[in-house]
Amino acid sequence: MAGPERGGDVARQLDELKRRSGRSYEQIAVRTFLSRSTVHRYCSGQGTPQNFGAVEAIATACGATAAELARLHRCWERARRARAAEPVPRAARGGAEPGAVSTAVAEPPEVVGALDVAEPPDVAGPSNVVGPPEIVEPLEVVGPSGGPKVVGMPGVEPLEVAGPPDVAGPLGVAGPPGSTGSPGGELPGGAGRPGSAAPSTGSGSAALLRPPPTAPPRRGLVPARPDLAEPAPAPAGGSPGRGRRWWLPVSAVAACLALVLLAYSLRAGSGPRPLSGLPPNWTDVPAEIDPDFVGVTLNSATGDMPGFPVDSVRLWDSGTRWQALEPERGRYDWRTLDRLLDSARQAGVSVVFTFGGTPGWASPRGQRSAYPDDSRNGPPDDLADWERFVTAVVTRAAGRVEAYELWDFGPPNFDGSVETLVEMTEIGGRVVRELDPRAQVVCPGFGELWDPVADAHLERFAVLRGYDHCDAAPVKLHPRRMGDPPESMAELATRIEATLHRGGARPRMWNTGVSVDNPYEPAVPAELAADFAVRWYLMGLWLEYDRVYFYSWGGGKVPIPLQVAGFQPTEAGRYVGELREWLRGARISSCGRGGEALLPDNVWQCRFDRGGKAFVVRWTHEGTAEMAPDPGMAVVQRLDGSRDRLRSGERLEVTGSPVLLRAG
Repeated sequence: MAGPERGGDVARQLDELKRRSGRSYEQIAVRTFLSRSTVHRYCSGQGTPQNFGAVEAIATACGATAAELARLHRCWERARRARAAEPVPRAARGGAEPGAVSTAVAEPPEVVGALDVAEPPDVAGPSNVVGPPEIVEPLEVVGPSGGPKVVGMPGVEPLEVAGPPDVAGPLGVAGPPGSTGSPGGELPGGAGRPGSAAPSTGSGSAALLRPPPTAPPRRGLVPARPDLAEPAPAPAGGSPGRGRRWWLPVSAVAACLALVLLAYSLRAGSGPRPLSGLPPNWTDVPAEIDPDFVGVTLNSATGDMPGFPVDSVRLWDSGTRWQALEPERGRYDWRTLDRLLDSARQAGVSVVFTFGGTPGWASPRGQRSAYPDDSRNGPPDDLADWERFVTAVVTRAAGRVEAYELWDFGPPNFDGSVETLVEMTEIGGRVVRELDPRAQVVCPGFGELWDPVADAHLERFAVLRGYDHCDAAPVKLHPRRMGDPPESMAELATRIEATLHRGGARPRMWNTGVSVDNPYEPAVPAELAADFAVRWYLMGLWLEYDRVYFYSWGGGKVPIPLQVAGFQPTEAGRYVGELREWLRGARISSCGRGGEALLPDNVWQCRFDRGGKAFVVRWTHEGTAEMAPDPGMAVVQRLDGSRDRLRSGERLEVTGSPVLLRAG
């Protein structure tokens, strides 16, 4: 029976820690660098690792105390000694008792990165089975270029083993007679029997050994066969039990296959991993892309503007917080704001003014913000101060600001109630509409939405009808970590959509940034940063967000800097500028990925047209794929500005760097 009871005290404690933490298997896997299936196996009692490090990693990710870790180690040590003391079954000495079942399960070592230990279904298997002293769990090795797997397990039916794309034909692995999956031999359980042809996995994929069509065996067991129910006579001239040591060569074959694929994956890079929470494919009537779609958040008060094409700038961390503009009640300092608005007008970019940073004088007892300007995170003590400040800003900036965002970050970063924030939104929206009716009113932004607590605040704001006062709803939509593929933020977007639906709201969406810890996250490797920045915007289109404001422009203390004010743009900044040129004046009609869109599993694409001419943008979330361009597509454009004509019949390699395909 699967479950913590089967795995003993170690599994019970891990399961208890997981439940207490409230984290999913996926969340724990991300924090421990183990696969999700491995975490599930250890927490559900379907195996105990040979190394305590995996147990400690899972427990630590779940918030285990030092005392709990010590107790876990004692339990693991007892389980290890009990395993070592188990008697060797008679089958290992050349004899077997009818109906004996070997239950000892040896865990394969954990391999981080290139290998992913996957979990086969726990289906009840035959009961009359004879096994070797210890049956090694099936080892699933994620293969390069597309995710197929090798499963090394007795009693499974082998399929074609294909090498990397530059290796012709299947990779044959020979073994002792009667112990390999080759057509000439037969594995116990019927694997490799003559006439059991298996479908090919396709060129360029790794091998996949699947169980035969009959019910799959229980983990660690070998399918029962009548000829194994009783001890078979030893072959003439051989030692007793030799004919039943089929598991030795089979284990060797599986180990060799794993090493081959590991070596290839280290050379070519691990294959694409599946993403959770994938967005749906969609097709719609062609719709114009918002002319201010490609935006950046300014992190500079100099007045400099981006040195690459963008549509819009958002003022935050730019010397324009409430504390800086009104350091004392009724005394305003407009110098920085005027400088930025004048520069933006000269550069031809629209401006979003973002409110936030309550002055210390307006909330003396409020929680201090992380900024060194004596500002507060929460609302002013008297909302009349808020109304006077909004009135002053809109009066000063009318005609120069295209949209007003009524607070940068809602709860839990806003040290006030959701009810108060809704009241501030109603007041601010009314003032903007009266004094600058052509400007858009943008609701307060919500962030840290991977956290259920922040998600609850978002839902509460919607329930209280906060979005009734606004034209758009900004959220901080980002991957869990900046080093994760931008496509992984689709999982969070799905949660946000569901939350707003529960709250009875369906506003137009903007993506205005990242988590508050963003400046302290590790830098994204240079070879990925530029592609990630571009795909951040492409995912905004996929998710049907009206605008995306990348954080940030002007500073360098971020994981993906676009340009430090006063210096040349980085490659990421130049790529974002090229994407903006691709999208200018375009309409979008469709986004699709994988098999449903007749694409390889790791390929994503969106279709556009401009002036009646169609084009498509394609990329992968990980790895590469080779495919033919659509009929009529004759030119490929790259983000570095280069372009090439495609020859007839030429296949194109699609990578993590998006490319544009169009007619000649």
